[in-house]
Amino acid sequence: GIGDTGTVFVVPTARWDGEKGASSGDSTTYGLYAAAAWRLNERLTIGPGIGVFSRLEDGTRLFPILAIDWDISERWNLSTGRGLAASQGPGLTLGYKLNEDWTLGVAGRYEDIEFRLDNEGAAPGGVGRDQSMPLVFMARLAPSPKLDLSVFAGIELGGTLKLKDSMGDVIDESSYELAPVFGASFQYRF
Repeated sequence: GIGDTGTVFVVPTARWDGEKGASSGDSTTYGLYAAAAWRLNERLTIGPGIGVFSRLEDGTRLFPILAIDWDISERWNLSTGRGLAASQGPGLTLGYKLNEDWTLGVAGRYEDIEFRLDNEGAAPGGVGRDQSMPLVFMARLAPSPKLDLSVFAGIELGGTLKLKDSMGDVIDESSYELAPVFGASFQYRF
């Protein structure tokens, strides 16, 4: 905490994204989210943040984050999302609290994920890159402060796939209009 109304959070991450057979050392990236937010009133907490991630080939990616938790009404909330299962960070979630345990919502984000290719195929040792904007409907069950279960389903919009060879040159690029996305997450706090 910062004073009576401020909060700081820092979330380090490590990821391995690669095809089966790709070197784990060449498929690992690291990142960090950090933000400071202030409670402006009983219903609104907001502040700036930053995300910093290493890349498989292209150095470091840096991007801004908006940390927000806004109770629009008793049941409606707009907040920085916690991520969709294996996503790389927060998006925005508009949630509707059905009761003490259940929340329904819609969440969106921008995704930019790289993955290492194996040493065979069209681009041995190269990198694939998937950029899209997932938009999902979600249901969250939190029967206790320690337990949280979520499921989501939706579509990825405006997707682009790029294939780079081991020298970093783009050898193929294609777009896809819509793709299904679904998943679940489970969280237990000790």
